[in-house]
Amino acid sequence: IGHRASALAWLRGTAGSRSFEAPQSLGADGTPLLVADFDADGVDEILVELPNAGGLRMIDGLGGGQFALFSTPGLVLVPGDDRLMANDFDGDGDLDIVVDALTGPGPVLYWIPNLLGFNFGASVTVDFGPSLNPVGPFVVGDFNADGHTDVAFGRLQTIFEQFTVWAEGLGGGAFAPVQDIGPSTASDRVFDLNGDGFDDLVWWGGLIGWFPGGPSGLQPMSIESLVPVANQQFPLGVADVDGDGLQDLMVWSPATGEVLGYRGNSATQTSFDPSPALVAARVALPFGGTDNVPALVDFGADGDLDLVAGQEQIPAWFENVARGPVGDAFCGPANPNSTGASSRILGVGSGDVAANDLTLRAIDLPANAFGFFIVSQTSQPATPVVSSSGLLCLDGDIGRYVGPGQIGSSGVSGSFFLELDLTTIPQPLGFVAAQPGSTWHFQAWHRDSSPAGPTSNFTDGLRVTFE
Repeated sequence: IGHRASALAWLRGTAGSRSFEAPQSLGADGTPLLVADFDADGVDEILVELPNAGGLRMIDGLGGGQFALFSTPGLVLVPGDDRLMANDFDGDGDLDIVVDALTGPGPVLYWIPNLLGFNFGASVTVDFGPSLNPVGPFVVGDFNADGHTDVAFGRLQTIFEQFTVWAEGLGGGAFAPVQDIGPSTASDRVFDLNGDGFDDLVWWGGLIGWFPGGPSGLQPMSIESLVPVANQQFPLGVADVDGDGLQDLMVWSPATGEVLGYRGNSATQTSFDPSPALVAARVALPFGGTDNVPALVDFGADGDLDLVAGQEQIPAWFENVARGPVGDAFCGPANPNSTGASSRILGVGSGDVAANDLTLRAIDLPANAFGFFIVSQTSQPATPVVSSSGLLCLDGDIGRYVGPGQIGSSGVSGSFFLELDLTTIPQPLGFVAAQPGSTWHFQAWHRDSSPAGPTSNFTDGLRVTFE
């Protein structure tokens, strides 16, 4: 965020609550242009334009809330650039900068190769053929799921006719000849609407429709709206927002400022309830955003998508209450780990056995620490463990989640999670199912370090009484 004039700062979220720590400086002033993992280390960087024509710099995310400022040799943006995108345009495994330039020299699409080390090559304008008359906007996706970036955009046929076209990516920044797929639309979004693994082109104008992706790329589709539209509505994306196992369509109306949700009512993911639910009102353009629409992200880190936007010119987020915190903490705080913090365990989802929707999260761990969750119906006061720096909160028959895919690593975020199957809770003599009214206790064990050498540690405990 911007903080105190043009200074840039970030706010660390406080786990298990809606609060944030005090703003911390990112070590630079200016305007953030693009956020992406340009050095492929698992932590995002921020491309910043310095004030007073001071050029471009990269704020390198180092993990653990640490940042460093680097110059960007060779990176030059043409004045008038409208939209920047991070995409592995040449297929070499790192993110390049793709520019949809609708003003200045536009409309053109050009890309800037990432040479690593925050070095960038000369910009390359994409040539889609002579006399094409592109009108933009340009959007990118993998419409045939072949691992290469494809491009879709509008082109001018005559003064009265516009068409939507797509060009298949061949790798290395090269493209096949463009193919017409239908009338041009006001704007387009790329996401997998029907969950088949192919990117689709979802368009909006007076209606909301789509051109489906597939093995042969984008396919023509009849011009019919996916949902009835009273005012112009911009598609934000699809997600199972209400937790019923079906994808829902989220839209935003610039005219009314409302975010609406159309509930999915078909396993094909292309049929939606015609009556939308109001998700949020008076939503404006996002603060510091690049796509000029609200964003759907798991802002509360509870396993569901929340809405982040501006509301009455202030930053705002709207929590999705479909999934919430589950259980009560006990036996804490845990002994501090090598970071100085106490590792913690959280439960999110539902305590309803029939829903079978409980996710455990271990947070505030050292980076890149392996660990797993343990479970018992019996608890005990915090008890020291031989050869460990932590305290054990469980007693009696203790099961371990160490099956295939269940051992986690905290990575650079210092956390890992596991989605539980409540019908197969591990115990020393086999698996058992949770029953309504039963109480289970959970904890996480993880690797750690100490001045004396490698060790291990534990989170605090989580007590869940199921319904």
